[in-house]
Amino acid sequence: MKPADCICKIDKLGRVLIPKTLRTRLELCVDDPIELFTDGESIMLKKYRKRCTLCGSDEEIIEYKGKYICRNCLDELKSI
Repeated sequence: MKPADCICKIDKLGRVLIPKTLRTRLELCVDDPIELFTDGESIMLKKYRKRCTLCGSDEEIIEYKGKYICRNCLDELKSI
């Protein structure tokens, strides 16, 4: 992971502004969902991608009853 060459402050409501240059580079738009991850004292933001509930894949995702399942897992379930 490389530094983004910017320093941001947290406002009174706990918000952090992501500079426009970073949003553009990462193709983040207004209302895009993001995921937050922590590792010790580090925080990482990632653009949210639907992932299979069973295997974690983000390829060929289908939503079923509020859960996400990839095509491979669905095919495996069909063969049981």
